[in-house]
Amino acid sequence: MTSTAVTSRASGGSSAPRSAKWRADIQGLRAIAILLVVVYHVGRSAIHSPLEGGFLPGGFIGVDVFFVVSGFVIAGLLLPQVQTGNQIRFAAFYERRARRLLPALALMLTVVAILSVVLLSPLGPQYETGRTGAAASVFAANLQLFRNVGYFDFGADHNALLNTWSLAVEEQFYLVFPAFLLIAWRIGRRVQRRLRVSPLLVLGSILAVAALASFVLSYYESTRVFGFAFYSAPTRAWEFLAGALLAFVVPQLERIPKKLALLAGIAGALVLAVGAIRISAANPYPGGAALLPVIGTVLLLVAGTATTVGITRLLGVRPMVWLGDLSYSWYLWHWPLIVFAWAMWPSATWEIAIVAVVSLVPAWLSYRFLENRLRFDTRIVGRRAVVLVAICVLVPLTACLALQRGSFIARDTAVVQHIARDVLPSHSNGLRGCNTGVPLGPELPSACTYGVPDAHGEIVVLGDSFAGMYTEPIVRAAHRLGYDVTTATHSSCPYADVFVEQFGTDQGTCRQYI
Repeated sequence: MTSTAVTSRASGGSSAPRSAKWRADIQGLRAIAILLVVVYHVGRSAIHSPLEGGFLPGGFIGVDVFFVVSGFVIAGLLLPQVQTGNQIRFAAFYERRARRLLPALALMLTVVAILSVVLLSPLGPQYETGRTGAAASVFAANLQLFRNVGYFDFGADHNALLNTWSLAVEEQFYLVFPAFLLIAWRIGRRVQRRLRVSPLLVLGSILAVAALASFVLSYYESTRVFGFAFYSAPTRAWEFLAGALLAFVVPQLERIPKKLALLAGIAGALVLAVGAIRISAANPYPGGAALLPVIGTVLLLVAGTATTVGITRLLGVRPMVWLGDLSYSWYLWHWPLIVFAWAMWPSATWEIAIVAVVSLVPAWLSYRFLENRLRFDTRIVGRRAVVLVAICVLVPLTACLALQRGSFIARDTAVVQHIARDVLPSHSNGLRGCNTGVPLGPELPSACTYGVPDAHGEIVVLGDSFAGMYTEPIVRAAHRLGYDVTTATHSSCPYADVFVEQFGTDQGTCRQYI
C-alpha cells in the first residue's frame, strides 16, 4: 500500500529527486488497487451488505494488488544490496519504512480514536474500534481481527479501523523479508562454492518453494478457518513473493518482444477486471480465487517492465500517478469516514460515495504536510528514528486503549440503563418476562405462550433480543393461521452452542439458556 519505489513530490511544491527504479505504471497500479477497494467499501456500506459488495463484489482484491506490487518493489530495492555487498543495510531500510508508514498511520489512528468517542456507539463499535486500533499501533491488527470478526461479517462494518488488517500484514512482511532474503542469498553463495550453481538461482528457488508452501497453506485454510486464511501473514506471503520473484528476472523481462508485452498488459487488465466482478465473499478467500488478482498484477508488471505503451501508458497518465501517490493515505482515511457516516446516517446510500471522495481531503493533507516532510527528512536516523517510532506507537496506542476503556464506562451511563430498562422489555415478550434467559421448558412462564382455541400446532421463537422484537408480528401471523406461539429469548445471546463475548465480557449465561 506504500510508494516504496517512488520518491514523489515533496512539500513546498518542489519536485524531489526520483529513484532510478521509479515507474509511473506502478503508481497507476496502486491507483487501480485503491479504487477497487474504495468502490467495494462504498458498495458494501451503501447496500448494508458486506457479503454482496455492491456492483463490484470482488473489489477487495485491490489489497492483493498492493501485496504483489509491494513484493516486487521491496525485492527490487534489496536485491542489489545482497548481490553487490552480500549484506542488507537493515537500519537504513527500517528507518525509511518507519518514516514512510508510521507517522500517517499514527495520525489516522489517533484522530479516529478521538472522533469515535462522539460518532460511534459505546455499545460495541467503540470497543471494537479501540481494540483494533491498539493492535494496529503495534502492527498486529490482523492477529486481533482473525480471532474476533471476519472481514465479511455484518458486525465488521461498525469497526472504523477494520482496514488496518492489511497494513499489519504488510508491516509483518517488511519485518521478516529482508532477513529471509539475506539468509537465502548466503545459502546460495555456499551452494555456489560447492556445486557452481548461481546463487541467484538458489535464492529464487528458495523463495519459490516458500511461495508454494504459503499458497498451499492459504488454499487449505481458506476451506477451513476463514479468519486465519484471510488475515494472516503466512497465508498471504505467497502474494508478496510472487512480486518478489518477478523482480529477480527484470533484466530478462526487459528483452521480451514489445508485442508480447502489449498482450501481457491487456491480459493482465482483463484478468483483474474478471476478478473484481466475479469474485465475491461467497468464494473461499484467498485460496485459489486470489490467483486472479495476483496473476493479473504480475502480467501488468511484466508489461510495464518491457514497454511504455498500451496499458502501461494508460497506467502512467498523470491523474493515475497522482492517485497512486495518495493511495496509502486514501486507504487509511476512506474506511473510518465511511463508518462514521454510516453511524450518523444509517439510511445513507449514494451519500457514502460522496464521503469516500471527501476522504481524499485528509488523505492529501496527510500526504502533503506529514508524510512527505518526514519521509524525505534524512536527519531522522539512529536515535531520532527510535524516538519517531516510539511516538508513532505510544500516542495512538494510548488513544485507542482509552477509547476501549471508555466504552466500558459508557455502559454504566443513563443511556444504557434506559436501553436495558425501557427499550429491550418494551416488546411483548419482554413485558411478559420471556426475555430473561429462561430456557424453553417447564420453568418458562405460562404467559410466554400466546394461545388460540383449537390450535393446529405451535411456533417457537428462540434467540436474542433481535428475535424477541419480532414477537408481535409473528404472533399476529401465527394466530391468523391457527397456531400457538411460545417465546423464550435472551438479550445478547444467539440461540447457538457458541462462546459469546460482548464488550469484552464473557456472557456465561448464554450457554445455560441453550
